[in-house]
Order: sequence, then structure tokens, then C-alpha cells
Amino acid sequence: MKNFCTLREDSPFYPLFERGQVPIKNIIVPNTVRLKDETDPVEKVEEAFMLDWSKCSIVQRANIAETACRLLGGKPGEFISYMDKGGDMPIRVSQTTGVSTEVPFFL
Repeated sequence: MKNFCTLREDSPFYPLFERGQVPIKNIIVPNTVRLKDETDPVEKVEEAFMLDWSKCSIVQRANIAETACRLLGGKPGEFISYMDKGGDMPIRVSQTTGVSTEVPFFL
């Protein structure tokens, strides 16, 4: 895993990743996204990291799809198809405790 964020332990996705460490595409600048909360249907602008789907195992992919669809609706197979075609899944910055990378930086 190169870049990852660590989920808060109360995240429903935490148990799907070892120590809650989720592979993400970029740690430098979070994306700005419009999201709805499962408890509030009003869209909000938030910062989010994008899940690096290619770094997730087949079992993780199935569990992510199941969890996301249980929380937000939809069918796991459709979710997996969307992600396999290059879709993005945001990980809210507010649901993380930090980010890290295994990529060396040269100053």
C-alpha cells in the first residue's frame, strides 16, 4: 500500500481494512465533493480522499460494496461494476484520523 488514510474506529468501514488503513489515490490534497449523509438527505460540500479500488482485495471489494449499499441503498453488484469501470468512492476526511504514505519524499 502506498498512500492510505486511517479510518476512525466508529466508521462502518473500519473493520474491512487492517487497522482501518484504507488505500487512497492521493494524500496531498483532498478532493472537494458533494455528499449526502445517511442521516441527513441535504447535500453538503466536504473534503474527501478517493479510495484506491485497485489496491483492495476481491473480498474487501465485496465487503465494501455490501456495506456501502446497506448504508446508502443500491445493489452490491452494480456498485462493484461502477467501481471496476473507474468510479470513485469518497472517504470523508472527517471520518479519518490521518493519512500516510510509503512513498519517499526528497527535499
